[in-house]
Amino acid sequence: GYPNPMLAEQIQSQCEGVPLFVVALLQHMFETGYLYVNSRGEWKITSTDAPTLPVTLRPTIESRLNHLNPTQRRIFDFAAVIDGEFNFDLLKAVTQQSEEKLLIMVDTFLEVGLLVEPRSLDQPDFKISHDYYTEIAYETIPAARRRAMHFQVARVIENLYEGQSESHAAFLADHYHRAGKSKQTIQYAMLASQQALDRFSSIEALHYIEIALPLISPDDIEQIAQLRLKREAIFDLHGMRKEQNVDLLALEALYPNLPAATQAEIRLRRAGYEWILGNNDATYRNVEAAIGIASSAGAKEVEAKALLLAGRAALDQSQSIRYLQRALQVAQDMTFPALEGDIIRCLGNATYWQNKYHQSVKLFREALNIHRKVGDLRGELSALNNLGKVTELIGDLSEAVDYYTQAAEISQRIKDRLAEGVIRTNLAQVTTNLGNFPEAQTLLEEAIFIRKEIGNDEGVAVALNNLGNLHRMTGQYAKALSDYNQSYAINIRINHQEQTFSSLVGLSAIRRDLGDYDQALNILEKAAEILPKTDSYLYIDYLIHTSLLKTFTGDPEAAAEMGDKALALSKDLPWFHAPAAKNIGHAYLIQGQLEKARQYFHKSVNSYKTYHQAHLAPEPLAGLARIALLEGKPEQAFAIIQEFLPRVLETSLQGLDRLIWTYLVSHQVLAANNDLQAPDIIQKAHQILFQRAETISDEKSRQSFLMGIRDHREVLQIRQSLTKGH
Repeated sequence: GYPNPMLAEQIQSQCEGVPLFVVALLQHMFETGYLYVNSRGEWKITSTDAPTLPVTLRPTIESRLNHLNPTQRRIFDFAAVIDGEFNFDLLKAVTQQSEEKLLIMVDTFLEVGLLVEPRSLDQPDFKISHDYYTEIAYETIPAARRRAMHFQVARVIENLYEGQSESHAAFLADHYHRAGKSKQTIQYAMLASQQALDRFSSIEALHYIEIALPLISPDDIEQIAQLRLKREAIFDLHGMRKEQNVDLLALEALYPNLPAATQAEIRLRRAGYEWILGNNDATYRNVEAAIGIASSAGAKEVEAKALLLAGRAALDQSQSIRYLQRALQVAQDMTFPALEGDIIRCLGNATYWQNKYHQSVKLFREALNIHRKVGDLRGELSALNNLGKVTELIGDLSEAVDYYTQAAEISQRIKDRLAEGVIRTNLAQVTTNLGNFPEAQTLLEEAIFIRKEIGNDEGVAVALNNLGNLHRMTGQYAKALSDYNQSYAINIRINHQEQTFSSLVGLSAIRRDLGDYDQALNILEKAAEILPKTDSYLYIDYLIHTSLLKTFTGDPEAAAEMGDKALALSKDLPWFHAPAAKNIGHAYLIQGQLEKARQYFHKSVNSYKTYHQAHLAPEPLAGLARIALLEGKPEQAFAIIQEFLPRVLETSLQGLDRLIWTYLVSHQVLAANNDLQAPDIIQKAHQILFQRAETISDEKSRQSFLMGIRDHREVLQIRQSLTKGH
């Protein structure tokens, strides 16, 4: 313990429990004679009154450093100038000390706790023990001397690593900058910024661009323009639109005095900026100007990039493909393989939006091979994401997961937060469709966090809509309603019609599941007012939802008609076959057309199993079992439900549109076969029904859910009769 309670209290107060500061203060007291060790090894103070400690730790640390002799202090100051982390050889060369003398001093610093020795292959030889020591030592060096020391460090690094100075560009840029040497700072800062971009460290690149830019002579407008173009690209990547526009305005001010190729690049960048903001007229005006200037100047790469943007921005898909084919011709003629990969990938997108899904897969794979061949990680990431999206749509969910997983690894490696949010959203969608609901929920929550963090409102709305679907399928109705409403509000605000349509379809589905059929129909009618193209997969999804709702509202003929239309439109999209066929089966079952119902339920079961969605097969299987009962074949019905009965009894089914109905049919089959497990099924259905009802915050909606849906009422009645029977 401490010999003086007041001293102990002062040390505790100043150090706030930080061991390093306790040690610093104690060392200071021993060095100044306040504390000493007597012959018995006990700590003693030289005065009965406790010494007055410094008000802050800064004087304490300054005092410790001032106790170093001039040579020691010079060496420690150089260690601070080198940012507190250094290899022995560098410190030796900078301080011009012999190895023997420097080792003695380093050992002294280690003994008194000013240095630490990491002894690790991926760490420098030595570190100053705390940032405060580095900071205070550095700040107390006179400014002129500090500049000279930075210059000396920079020159030593160049000499020490002669022929390898480029690999130390970042250190050299920082030291020359602090030394006030503009020419060398510009040289190494520009090199360091490019090296950082090559490592996908765009924020580090931004730091070095902003070091170099103010130092360039105002007369050197071409170099200023190149640095601003580089910085504008970083702002674009991070969605920093205000900063991006500032650079574009500065570039446009320099425009008249720049070479034609740079002028074309500036018009291209402005077009890209306006396209992202949705300003179509400004996009077309600038991109056409970029194409014309680049073509006249022979700037083929800029011309190809401008044609690529024109293709991406074109509202007419045929026009888009014409632009992209022109871009591809230029890229191939001039042998720009990285650009060729981008263009082929965009051609894949264009064919995707024309609903030519198998053709788009072929183009995405071709682009992926090119991106991998040239080492273009961003291009590879985009191609993998596109492949995930289209393979999910055409029904190969396991392949989609593989593509998304590869894309997720790249997005983390290149530190692209926007891409990370996109991939997590897409991977969650597939994971939901595979029935892995907890994993999908985690992915969506992570995606929403990332996309909110970077201000990606459009992406937040997509992820919220998907989370609404997941919460609805797992019976978390209040959460689902909140998710859909938030998604809808964002989509209205950003005026995104397709996503607004999807939010309305989701809101209709939740109202249908709650038994509020009138409101569900009203919402679908509202969605119909902003229908996407009738050959869009979004329209197919709309038809499938409307089909089931029509069955519930007593119009099975319309339900079957809409289901058949969905099947016809989804000819190349087997992903939609199972839910469309299932809903047609329900429509024919209600009409008593058992053979037709059987055909569609069989088709649905087979599709679900083919596309790794066996967790959704119990609903159409229950349809087949119901048909067998109606035909007086209880044993056949029993054989059908055996496929999913263990899951019904042991856990609970999730994701089904008609979950309680599936339990109800299972009960009917068991009862018809005099199986003793029949009451257990009703008990399970009753439990699920009330668990889900508890998630509904509105009392009126809760009662509608329990009593307004025929299947739910029937379960409650059977449960009541079973209870009375006991």
